[in-house]
Amino acid sequence: MLSAVTIGDVNMSESKSCFLCSTTFQLITAMQICYGRREKADLYILPLCPNGSVYRDRISEVKLFHKVSVIDGDSLSCLYKKQSALRYNINSFLCYLNIKKIVSKMISVDASYDKFYFSSVTPYSKLIQLYFYRYSKKTEIILFDDGEGSYDDPYIIGKLSKADYVARKILFHYRMNTKLILRYLYSPSLYTEINGHGYRVKKIQNKLSNDEFVNMINHIFEFNEIDKISEKYIILDVIKEIRFTQTGKEKLLSIYRKISDIVGKENLIIKQHPRDKDTLSESFQVYNNQSIPLEIIELNSNIQNKVIITVASTAIFTTKVLLNQEPIVILLNKLFLEDDLLYNTEGRKDGKVQRFNLECFNLYNDKNRFMLPDSIEILEHMLRSIQ
Repeated sequence: MLSAVTIGDVNMSESKSCFLCSTTFQLITAMQICYGRREKADLYILPLCPNGSVYRDRISEVKLFHKVSVIDGDSLSCLYKKQSALRYNINSFLCYLNIKKIVSKMISVDASYDKFYFSSVTPYSKLIQLYFYRYSKKTEIILFDDGEGSYDDPYIIGKLSKADYVARKILFHYRMNTKLILRYLYSPSLYTEINGHGYRVKKIQNKLSNDEFVNMINHIFEFNEIDKISEKYIILDVIKEIRFTQTGKEKLLSIYRKISDIVGKENLIIKQHPRDKDTLSESFQVYNNQSIPLEIIELNSNIQNKVIITVASTAIFTTKVLLNQEPIVILLNKLFLEDDLLYNTEGRKDGKVQRFNLECFNLYNDKNRFMLPDSIEILEHMLRSIQ
């Protein structure tokens, strides 16, 4: 077991910023921002984050944030239930009418924050953002890096229904200008290449080469030697019900079986997404510690000598941009048709997903280590050619 690494007592009577996180990637990024900038901040973990209470306790130990809390999931449970669009809009409107009361159950509304950092749109982040707009106009709204979607998803900040738009306009006189919102990203140049100029973008100081910071996050996520991946081939899985139709899901699993047949089951391991509910067949080796984020595994597993196979580009982005490593990457996106996919449809239609993949490819010094098969036959050839 790793011992705790403390950053020192921040000794703050009042935090100036707050972070809202729903994934371990967001937690790692929030910690990098806070550590690099010595930000006086509170951290709020959404109930969507697996093991959130465990991470809360360990992050509290290192004293990087002033306060670390897990938001009670009951506060907005009505917006996460399966329901008709009409019922959802009615519940949203009721939340808007009671916004101060609801938000006060999630964050410290008396903290007078100067900055509110969030990464992805959830009912929680939307309400908190509207609360600050209505009651604390001095609070700057900042979007921080959440991987691929922060670069190629045009609706990462949110897409409003007509009913939601009207309700916000009437109750809050609210209209967001997406070009004016400040973004903290690992690669501002990558964002500009994909989206063009005119956006406010600042660079996050990457601390994954800093021994103190690495020891700290290894402790928080309880990484030990036994958690390293020894297999050469790693499939980085996705939340299949979000990304794929049933046809696409079946195609993905057939591709996994094909890969296993070619490289050998003993040489292949699948790292499932922490929020994926599917149980993979016993014919696959599955990484069994879902509490450790992918980025921590990559950081500690000599990833340069691995073969990463995935349909999700965040994985290839993190190895190069965060770790400056160039493992062999086989990106499976081109093997799927539009009818196979559900996720980020707008990003695919306007070409931003394709542009993101191209720009990630361009980041590689050795272009031969970045492979994009467009047929099963070419995928088989690529796998057989790897030594």
